[in-house]
Amino acid sequence: MIQEDSLESNKTQGASTSSPSLSSPSHELKQTNKREGKNIPRQLASNDALHKWLDSNDPVARREYFEAVLPKLKCDTIPALILVKLQEQSPPPDLANSWDFSHIYEPYIQRRQFQDTDVEAWVWIFSGNTPDEIADRFYSSKSWKPIALLKQLLQWDPIRIGRLQQAFVHVWDSIPEAQLHEPNQLPLQESREQRHEMLAFSGTEGDIRFSTIVDRLLYHARKVWPASVVTAAHLVIRYMTFILVQLSCDPKNLDKQNHRRLSQLYNSYLSRLGLPASIEPFNSMRHNWQAQRVLLEYGENFEPPLKISERSYRAIASVLAASKKTARETKATLRRSREWPPWRIDQDGMDAQRDSRQDLSRVSLALIEKRASGYPDNSQDSALRILGGQELDGTPTIHTRSLVKSRAHPKGLKSAKSVSDPLHPVEWTARIQATRDVQEAWSAFVAYQNRGGKPTVTMYYAMFIKLASEARREATNAQDAPPGQGREVLPVADDTFSVSYRASRQPPTLRALYSQMLSSGVRPNMRCTTFLVERAFSIEEGLRVIVDSKILDEHQIAWLAGHSNASWHPPSLGAVPDQILTAFIKLLGRFTPRRARIESKNADSKFEIAHQTEPKEDGEEGEESSASMKILELRHSTITNPLWHAAELLKQRQPNYRPAWYMLFRALSREGVVVSRELAGDPLNSILAWRVLAMALNDFHNRGLELDPQGFIYICYGLSGAIPAFKSNPKFAREMSTAVSSLRHKFTNISSTTDLAIPLPKFRHEVSAVHLHAYIRVLAAYGDISAMLETLQWILNNHEVLHRSGEDRTRKVFVTLAYFLAGTKQLKEVRSQVERVFPNAWPTVGEIKALGVRNEASHWSVPALTKSSSSS
Repeated sequence: MIQEDSLESNKTQGASTSSPSLSSPSHELKQTNKREGKNIPRQLASNDALHKWLDSNDPVARREYFEAVLPKLKCDTIPALILVKLQEQSPPPDLANSWDFSHIYEPYIQRRQFQDTDVEAWVWIFSGNTPDEIADRFYSSKSWKPIALLKQLLQWDPIRIGRLQQAFVHVWDSIPEAQLHEPNQLPLQESREQRHEMLAFSGTEGDIRFSTIVDRLLYHARKVWPASVVTAAHLVIRYMTFILVQLSCDPKNLDKQNHRRLSQLYNSYLSRLGLPASIEPFNSMRHNWQAQRVLLEYGENFEPPLKISERSYRAIASVLAASKKTARETKATLRRSREWPPWRIDQDGMDAQRDSRQDLSRVSLALIEKRASGYPDNSQDSALRILGGQELDGTPTIHTRSLVKSRAHPKGLKSAKSVSDPLHPVEWTARIQATRDVQEAWSAFVAYQNRGGKPTVTMYYAMFIKLASEARREATNAQDAPPGQGREVLPVADDTFSVSYRASRQPPTLRALYSQMLSSGVRPNMRCTTFLVERAFSIEEGLRVIVDSKILDEHQIAWLAGHSNASWHPPSLGAVPDQILTAFIKLLGRFTPRRARIESKNADSKFEIAHQTEPKEDGEEGEESSASMKILELRHSTITNPLWHAAELLKQRQPNYRPAWYMLFRALSREGVVVSRELAGDPLNSILAWRVLAMALNDFHNRGLELDPQGFIYICYGLSGAIPAFKSNPKFAREMSTAVSSLRHKFTNISSTTDLAIPLPKFRHEVSAVHLHAYIRVLAAYGDISAMLETLQWILNNHEVLHRSGEDRTRKVFVTLAYFLAGTKQLKEVRSQVERVFPNAWPTVGEIKALGVRNEASHWSVPALTKSSSSS
């Protein structure tokens, strides 16, 4: 059987780093044409060739590329057919009517029995001018659309959530519906389209074809819609059920061959669902676990149950290791003594009678079940066990959330380094992580060295995280957090030790440890580099870390540093990893000048006080004088305007990675940010900051990127700071109104819900109380009561959003509503509606007054709304 699309494109998941926009410059395609002899393989994947051809709007570049790839193109595929037909229909003017490739595609069309109307429809679909137009044509077309066309659509990256939703629905509808407990036969298939669907998903080739599609869906889901991985799990179940019914098989009486086939599918997706989301992986890990549970429950319908593979067990344990702790797991951690090993302390007689197994984490229980199934542990399993709260000898550690990806052995580590190796770096990295304070972590680090081990970059990285967390705890006087839930560390428990002993246990500073790492010949890897750059003590120090890492070449580093004589070109910029660019822009944002009320003697040593921005009144002196508004800016930096430099880097690089843009949004929305030193303290500075933010947001959308709640909150902060400035002069009224209207439209987008027959997530984005609070403050600043009430109605209709956010954050939303609606006729009804859904959540008079005091202290210029403003 000739495969529908040759099954040749199973590599999209890890290869999409360049811009896929149809409007991208065509010079890259021309460069490829020049390098045809070196870079074009003997047989080119047809979907890749079509994708690259579509990437250019230049007819000459398209023709040159087509001529270069045609001899090496596998032509008996649907993408190749479409490519040849597209080129045939769009000849350059000097070669009009000279194309005739019918001898190439006609035999394939006849062999596959395609109808001319079908082929014409496919070519029409892909003759669209933009990816969005092509997608619109695809989903609106009534003609038969083979699955190869959807695979081609999923080549584009980034993809919007709405498009991903359409893709899920299309694949769902492409698999004939079947019921697991009705195994006799499928409903009669009458139409030609349904017969093609049956053939597309038949046999081993159908399994491969289905897997390729779902892999691409999962790839996009991890990037833009992590909650939809659960839909992918339901899609796998629908396909496996279709196989059973197609073969007239009873899941309770399945032959060995088909049991093995379904087990392979089952396990391939259990393991794939262990991969974390690209952005905020910890926050979305609950969706991975939910998706895995969907498959695990389905596997129990078989007799015998579908056997979980070693790799699947490891993926399950990895997901649980990164998941938020349950109340039971948190309580078990809090019962631990502050000594090491952290043995359990029985708090009462009930505790003393409890089985120690009840204190085991879900990670530990999953690994126990894995060993009981006959699978031995490897180094990754040992690391998971340590992070799950149990040493290899059974002594306790601290159950710590961590991302442990399933991967092959790292370079330089032979597979022979099994669990029996007492100095395996993966295990010792976990020992450093599974601690509560810097001294416990440092003790593990030193213990490895004392045993003759040479610390690896992952071990240094784990120690850097502990040291940075300790510095943050000391600087912010943060309250103790439950151990192991995040990166927070506890204060060192050494009150009973002598001064000399405490000094011997004291770890070095982060800078000193970094110097030690370089001296030992270890260079920072990607994750370590980004971590250190984000937290560097200066921009120059961040650049030195990048130089030390050897990740970028000298031209790319010169470009980052803003050297005017730096020679660069777009391909070189494209090779700058998104993570490095994001970390550096975040660093630039940290050192952007800002206007703040600060005591001169307590100014951060990294900053100097440039000048006072408010004139002193007669007689002002002493402490009042030292706390006036001043500009803080970085000392002795070669980059004189970090904010504008960050904007220029993004303008030149144009990344498809949302966090890179968000770091600029964050810097521009920061309270007191100084965009122009000449305008510092003037309302025009706040307006200028908003305008730059709005322009950056426009560039962001032009890249085909979609704003999510993380970016939305920065837009709220930026507009919230600009509205008082807008109100200072009536001539800005229209601009302010347009900005608020645009923000309302963005909230509609991120808060939209789905209501379809297939098991899709209800929400396209995970909106929380934090985002709602920021949005309501903007509406209050503008005086838009109607929009505030609409937002409240959305909250009441989707109350589970606030229930997930926690009581403290939920109360902030209602305190803000109560404060800004004070004095309006709507307040009484609002309170009644809130208390019906959220009993006891309405704020007290004291909480409302406290918000007013905080607003005045922070110079928030918007008073509580009055009845006269209700018409706004």
